[in-house]
Amino acid sequence: MPIRVFTIPFDPERERFPDRDLNEFLRDKTINSRKEDFFSRDGRDYWTVFIDYGPAPESAGAGGGSGPTDAGADERIRLQTAFGITVREAEVIRELSTGRTNREIGTRLNISERTVKAHVAKVYAKMNVDNKVALVNKLNDYRLFG
Repeated sequence: MPIRVFTIPFDPERERFPDRDLNEFLRDKTINSRKEDFFSRDGRDYWTVFIDYGPAPESAGAGGGSGPTDAGADERIRLQTAFGITVREAEVIRELSTGRTNREIGTRLNISERTVKAHVAKVYAKMNVDNKVALVNKLNDYRLFG
């Protein structure tokens, strides 16, 4: 299992950690596990991400072509990196952020409404929120899906 370490300096002008290289690297990979750490050196803040990764699984869609799994790849990568969100959880988040109900999400993603609820509960725990409004606000804070 290969491991890659990224150390990203904080950009005070943009008030964020520029994660373009990280996102590009992860575009065609699956994160098996990750660990993050923040530190300061010489008055500058840094974000270090340790990533155990593997190849991305082939798209498993019955009809092939583009679908919900093709859109929002950068957002999914950022969610995986920042919160440990799985690809399927990111797809559910994306659908939630558009205002769809759990039943509508289940239909669009070809999963049961009960499975959607399970994904939502895991997302809430990972992102430290307790309702859809708080989730959408956090997504906006991170400039995701908006």
